[in-house]
Amino acid sequence: MNQRSIFTHSTAVFVIFMACFWFIHLMILSTVTSFHFLLEHSFLTIESWVLDRAWFMASLTVLLTFGIVTKFLLLKSSERAPLRQILLSQIQRPGQVLWVVILVIWLAFLFNANLVSNELTNLDILKVITNYLGVLVLFSCLSLFLLITEQIYPLTLFVSVLRSLVFSLVFFFFFKFTFLYGSAVTELVIVLFLFIHLNLILKLKWSDIIYLLIFLIAPILALTGIDPFWAQNYSPWISLNKEINLVFGFLLLLSTVYVGYKQK
Repeated sequence: MNQRSIFTHSTAVFVIFMACFWFIHLMILSTVTSFHFLLEHSFLTIESWVLDRAWFMASLTVLLTFGIVTKFLLLKSSERAPLRQILLSQIQRPGQVLWVVILVIWLAFLFNANLVSNELTNLDILKVITNYLGVLVLFSCLSLFLLITEQIYPLTLFVSVLRSLVFSLVFFFFFKFTFLYGSAVTELVIVLFLFIHLNLILKLKWSDIIYLLIFLIAPILALTGIDPFWAQNYSPWISLNKEINLVFGFLLLLSTVYVGYKQK
């Protein structure tokens, strides 16, 4: 296939992935709502229950979507590398550049965030852990799916970046449309997705993306009140900087430029 055909085909696959994501979540949400109606709960009670378990539902949705789509759309052909082989080729120890990126972004974020203790809520460690794990599961599955897509549908660097921008917009549209109950689904979701995809295009190993999620993205979202579902509802700290989402997004994208420069 030529570059245009690969671009079109891979974009169609990603749209199918996100459409399945929306449909599976809708089925889960409908099942939950039906049980609540049987118990004669009010809409307010149902909405509160759903929001309280938003990250669990998002994690379950993305795991089911990933399993279904990769099985029937991406890994069906015998000519394609099995998932296990892809994973084994993408695991390595984190390099020095990665730790520098993590440290610098943390320091720059803390310098700009002006964090204070969150007095709007009582600290709930279980919620913080759930938030952390939810971010990790969601973006780990997405990054693995993107990695598989990049390997099966290879493009030139310029077209890959263009595809990443298109994927980011598609992801944000479906994400916002799927999680209508999210408290703070903002453009930061686009930046997180774009950051992960661009680093895969720059040939970072999948394990490097996981390290970034474990030590940088997931803890910042869970601890500082910029989570897309719960916002500041359960975070132990909040930022007094109203533009901290933009600052964090800028730092992530700037670090992508740095990684690309160091790899030359």
